[in-house]
Amino acid sequence: RVTSIGPAHVHVETPEGPLNLPAEHVYLLTGFRPDSSLLASLGVEIESATGVPQHDAATMETSVPGVYLAGVLTAGFNANRVFIENGRDHGELLARAIAAETAR
Repeated sequence: RVTSIGPAHVHVETPEGPLNLPAEHVYLLTGFRPDSSLLASLGVEIESATGVPQHDAATMETSVPGVYLAGVLTAGFNANRVFIENGRDHGELLARAIAAETAR
């Protein structure tokens, strides 16, 4: 577990104790591996081979009514499929779906 990043080292906590790893560059790959455990705990079906949570691309609603997705999580393990350019509409899609549902 990374505990801090310094000018020349990355400080890591391991089961065997702390390590200071020399590093000239550090790439922060936030979102690199999606954590869909919350979705799974809610009962959302997740394709095991792709990591893609089952959802309706038109509304962003998952297989659990009232649970919606947005952003890179919709791409599962292939995070390079969703960028700001093609994921920016997710919010509008799910907002429309929620508005339509509450209007009923």
